Amino acid sequence: MSTHLGCLSDCGYVEVRRQGRFAHYRVADSRVAQLVSLARSLAADNAAALAACMRITPKA
Repeated sequence: MSTHLGCLSDCGYVEVRRQGRFAHYRVADSRVAQLVSLARSLAADNAAALAACMRITPKA
């Protein structure tokens, strides 16, 4: 996970604040929140198809 967060930080998508041995990340670009909102809306509009999808299996 930290490798992925490091890449996101290098790209400017998240900002990191270090506190001792801990790293606290936050979204750096407000467009990311807009993207998440759009993805959530798209998923909601297709909820029935997503629920019926045989390629996605729920975790036991």
